Amino acid sequence: GSDDHAGVFVGRTYTVATAETTADFLKSLLARKSLPEGRHNDHQSLAFTIGKVAYDFSKTQREAKLHPVLAPLSELLFEAKPSSSKSKLHLGLLSFLAKKTRKKVHASLEELVQSLWKKHDLPLDARFEYAYAQLSDITDDLLRTCFKSIAGDLEKRNLQRLLPDLSLLTSTLTLAAPFLLTARQMNKGRQLLEELSSRLDGSHPPKGKRILWFTDSLTDLNGVSVTLNRISWLCYLRDDPLQVVTSLPPENADGSLPPNVLNLPHTFQFNLPYYESYVLRVPSLLKSLEVIYKLDPSEIIISTPGPVGLLGLLAAKLLGIKSVGIYHTDFGLQIREISGEASLAKLVAQYVDWFYSCMDEVRAPSRAYTHILKERGFDEAKLSVFHRGVDLNFFRPEKNGRKFLRQHFKLEEGPTLLYVGRVSKDKNLDFLAECYMRLFARRPDLNLLIVGDGPYLQALRAKMKAFPRVIFTGRVRWETLPKFYSAADFFVFPSITDTFGMAVLEAQSCGLPCIVTDVGGPQEIILDGQSGFVARAGDLADWEGKIERLLMLWESDKEAYLSLRAKARANVLRNFSWDSALAEITGRDLLGCDDKYSLRSAHWLMQWAAEPLDLGPTVPQLTFLELGEDAKEAKPLDEVRATGE
Repeated sequence: GSDDHAGVFVGRTYTVATAETTADFLKSLLARKSLPEGRHNDHQSLAFTIGKVAYDFSKTQREAKLHPVLAPLSELLFEAKPSSSKSKLHLGLLSFLAKKTRKKVHASLEELVQSLWKKHDLPLDARFEYAYAQLSDITDDLLRTCFKSIAGDLEKRNLQRLLPDLSLLTSTLTLAAPFLLTARQMNKGRQLLEELSSRLDGSHPPKGKRILWFTDSLTDLNGVSVTLNRISWLCYLRDDPLQVVTSLPPENADGSLPPNVLNLPHTFQFNLPYYESYVLRVPSLLKSLEVIYKLDPSEIIISTPGPVGLLGLLAAKLLGIKSVGIYHTDFGLQIREISGEASLAKLVAQYVDWFYSCMDEVRAPSRAYTHILKERGFDEAKLSVFHRGVDLNFFRPEKNGRKFLRQHFKLEEGPTLLYVGRVSKDKNLDFLAECYMRLFARRPDLNLLIVGDGPYLQALRAKMKAFPRVIFTGRVRWETLPKFYSAADFFVFPSITDTFGMAVLEAQSCGLPCIVTDVGGPQEIILDGQSGFVARAGDLADWEGKIERLLMLWESDKEAYLSLRAKARANVLRNFSWDSALAEITGRDLLGCDDKYSLRSAHWLMQWAAEPLDLGPTVPQLTFLELGEDAKEAKPLDEVRATGE
């Protein structure tokens, strides 16, 4: 049997049943006791067989002429014995076209045709695979050229050139279009077919969730990277069907990353203006899609609107599966605050809004941002809140934090304000500096600790040079953060561009009262007047007043101050659990199920239970359970709950 309509794979697909006679075989068919076996089509072979149909048609019609680029390629792909004279003629025309147009695509295709001529004696399947691999490389080469132009124009702020760049990108994708369109065609009605298969054949139950989470940022110093590292490790330990997909150079894709991170090959990398420390990488298009198709995801989540995020969006559309966008960062607002360039900020905002509008669902880190996105024109039915958690065992109050700061940063006695995060203009740190200067004039014993790195670090350090009690630590090891939070007396976070504010959550988890603005997401993760205060954005008097109020409690009402610290910790314990957040994402509530609690496997855990080991800064602290003599047997959940662990 064959359904390729091109005579390419005749007799390569067949029906199998156990029978001694033809009559028995037909009875097996009627009784549904048969199976399909042999070769089945995928998007690659479907694209080639459609090309074969078009080629066969062109040979029967005088007026149906193939393009000079397609004619030699088709003959070498589909003819068992290509005509030497005709192939040379076609190759000559293609060579002439490449020299005349000076287009890279024509030159690359000329090389492909010449290499196929040397391999025309290969079996048909092998020819297809070779041609696909070569076309994949050509597509990547063209994408590299295109993104190199885009990166150069962005660096020069040549916004007028971006439209031609995007036009070039569209024409580049034309080369991959046959394989993209056939992938889309083969996945139409995917969910319907899976349900039909399950109903007709009870031995194949519906597949559960299989989630791929795409991100351009995983090893950078930002909240997205921290959050996704945490989610990835926890999902790995819970054995959740979730993989984080990114694109990193080999030196960054080391053993410190969670094992369920999928690292895609990339063809080009570049820096963004105003985000010089971040490197965006352009994944290999067709090679990456091959990897994604084989993983057969049922849902795709996307955290960033960069090249990796675009690939995730494309894969979701081609596979016909749900796409969920996480609106971590308001890039348009950040660019406006950093650069003051209204035209660039508007362009970035329009692109980001387009990107997320293509999703089936958009989750923002706070209710405030769901309202902001609604006002920008997003469909309210698509919007929801992306809930997060914090590692409560790791971010907890520590007794020796103050000693640690005195030893390493020569912190002097006196009340200490703390900021943790990226040191960038969009974090409103000039406002914080002004506020501190005014407070310092009345309170010369007031410390300010700025923890983090970023493009504005040197300028801010120079600005505060005359204030010896302002300490800049630069980038610090992630595992030392609880010491900073525990050593400080108040956490200040003046940003008006943050959609959430992970540092605010970490600070409260360590029992540190916080002051945040009334703009964006951070205001939603504190209890105003109980675990800290919400101050008006840009209002120096209000910020000074709120900080002074906390300083008065710290000095003269220790009981009230300690109550603030306790309520900060309690707020996080009560409202920010990773268990409930992950259950919402994966559909698996481990604490509410009756399955055995494996955390990958009890055997894996027991290997580490013998002695404490440093598993790196992103591995959650684990509570090891006594599992008995057979380390491969996990403990049932009801027994785990009974112990209170």
